[in-house]
Amino acid sequence: MYHFELVNTRTGETGEMIIPEEMTIEDFCRELRCEMGLPYTLGSRDHLMIDNQERIFMQDDEVIENHLNMLWMGGDDPDDPDHKGAIYHKESYFPEDQHTLQELFPQVGANILYGQDYDHIGCKLIAITNDEEDE
Repeated sequence: MYHFELVNTRTGETGEMIIPEEMTIEDFCRELRCEMGLPYTLGSRDHLMIDNQERIFMQDDEVIENHLNMLWMGGDDPDDPDHKGAIYHKESYFPEDQHTLQELFPQVGANILYGQDYDHIGCKLIAITNDEEDE
């Protein structure tokens, strides 16, 4: 089982989750929204989950070109001060229903950022235990 520490960087609210490591990223996002009390809005449909390798996990199999074009507007700064360059490229997007938490969190201490509307939730893997220890 994976043990997570969660922090909403906007509100300071914290939370914890214990979930199976073979869970898909899609199911993890659903659990995360429930645990942190995030609203189910259009923003939850358009959420982003970005890992340290700058892979962006999304709900659908296909990236909409208009979405990338919208992101690119004003984002052509060669210095890329916010290091957002990866979000402008189709190759950075991956369907979250085809990847598991084991890929996203390879070791204790790994962390990612979940973004939805104005909320950004830092998710840090703080422990991995086997099922017997959790019972």
